[in-house]
Amino acid sequence: MRFKIVTSKAMSSSKERLTKSNFFRDHSSYFVPLIGFFVASILVYFAGPQRIYATVLKADYKLLILAALVANLPLIIYGLVWKKVLSFIEVDLDLKTNYQVLLSNTFVNNLTPFGNIGGEVAATYYLSKLTDKSTGEIFSAVFLASLINFTPIISISLIGLLFLGYWEVSLITTFFVLVALIYMENIIAKLPYFGLNSKIEKFISDFKSSKSLFAGKKKVLMSLLAVTHFSIVFNILSVLLLVQAYGSEILLFDLMIILPLARAANYAPTPGGSGSYEVALTGLLVILGGIGFSTAVSVALAYRIVTYYLGLLFGYISFTSLHITQKSHIK
Repeated sequence: MRFKIVTSKAMSSSKERLTKSNFFRDHSSYFVPLIGFFVASILVYFAGPQRIYATVLKADYKLLILAALVANLPLIIYGLVWKKVLSFIEVDLDLKTNYQVLLSNTFVNNLTPFGNIGGEVAATYYLSKLTDKSTGEIFSAVFLASLINFTPIISISLIGLLFLGYWEVSLITTFFVLVALIYMENIIAKLPYFGLNSKIEKFISDFKSSKSLFAGKKKVLMSLLAVTHFSIVFNILSVLLLVQAYGSEILLFDLMIILPLARAANYAPTPGGSGSYEVALTGLLVILGGIGFSTAVSVALAYRIVTYYLGLLFGYISFTSLHITQKSHIK
């Protein structure tokens, strides 16, 4: 009898912990906007609520709407890259599912601290359930698509540094980037298994062997790299339009450095760089862009609303829909 009482208490305690864990897991996406709202409130406080109000009041709303539309054009490009790269491993998704996976990837990234690394894992998981491909094959394609979409951030920042006269920094950075790309394959190929189980070994083996699927597609890959550069151009244009909407001016080449540097704030220990990105973008617009603090705060918050938080909303819808689709597919 005593044994039953102890077991009951243990089970009750375990159930309570599980309930709390499930509550945090199911409601974690709600905490992200709260972090952003808290940081935004601090920025508005230091900039002066009246100044922010005056800045927003005199804004050109046509330019604000145009900036919001331009800021989300990269999603179209990212989706096309994903669809094309997945076709290399003979995964042919319909347009709806393709963008559901992409937005779900973005959603999980927006909830992941330290560089948004969770989205690719989530996309690999769902694609492995929706197709007959191995996780290693799928991850190689997902990783390649993400790498292609990320490359313009580096190249555009290097061009910006070059045009602003920082050619030494540009050349040194270019050298290290090229060395990393050249030896990346050799580094991955020589990664030890460290006694991992057979499933992990199979995953790594599939990942390495799947590189042959991309062989002979250099022209296509180069075309995709060229197209993805429009994504960062759209991002830069959207911020430029926001600055102009609030009655200020900024050099285009300054933004070519500011946005990639602000992107580094995503590696902060907050979900999707929430809060840290707003602070970084505001500071860079003031220091490098030379615009007023209240205008910089208004631009940073508006840009994050139309990209990050709007993406969080649509990503959540896509993630939920994809989860339901995956469950029905298994049944």
